[in-house]
Amino acid sequence: MKYSRRSLRRHHRARIRKRVKWIMREMWGYQADDMSPRFLGRYTTTRTPCSCRMCGNPRRYFGERTFHEVRHSSNDDDRDYFE
Repeated sequence: MKYSRRSLRRHHRARIRKRVKWIMREMWGYQADDMSPRFLGRYTTTRTPCSCRMCGNPRRYFGERTFHEVRHSSNDDDRDYFE
């Protein structure tokens, strides 16, 4: 059982690493030479690598509630937030 957990973890890590490479190359303009293993590891294991407007908390930059707050709100008028 431990082997399958390990293989699943490695599979997901490789999948996310591939996605990070694509994002860095296509969206941010990094070349393969610019991406060291340490650089890729940092962006692979960190869900929010920086605090820019795209990565940061929407409440801080736009005055909006976070997705977690919207999803777990108990008021009915809060549920039509996305409509």
